[in-house]
Amino acid sequence: LRENRASWLVSSAAAGADLIGIHAAVDLGLHCRIVLSPNVEEFMHKSVEDRGPEWEKEFRLVLAATRADDIILVPECSADSDTFKAVNQRILSETIALALLTFSKPICIAAWEGVKREGEDFTADFIERAGALKIPVVRVSTV
Repeated sequence: LRENRASWLVSSAAAGADLIGIHAAVDLGLHCRIVLSPNVEEFMHKSVEDRGPEWEKEFRLVLAATRADDIILVPECSADSDTFKAVNQRILSETIALALLTFSKPICIAAWEGVKREGEDFTADFIERAGALKIPVVRVSTV
């Protein structure tokens, strides 16, 4: 974030890399826009609680540090996979909009092992969507 002179971070807030990234952004004094679906409690139940109470605490801390108008809710789709893709698309749309408003260049940061999983791989989907939009992707290895 510092190397790329980021002024904003747009992210979901799942346990793991999302929350670590948001925490780092807050520590650097960056503004954060968080994209969740379909609402805060349901998102926390599906994407945070099952990883342990420390992640739930971190989730609540980063939400408390985020302005209410910077928490974006994406409607739930009939299939979970479509919801995850819609969240990815909204993250990218918000990133482009903020880059235009701040006269800066958007970049994406993806924590990923580098190998597409069989079936649905939503990190790979995010990277592919960013590439289609010509947004550079900085990959952080999870291996």
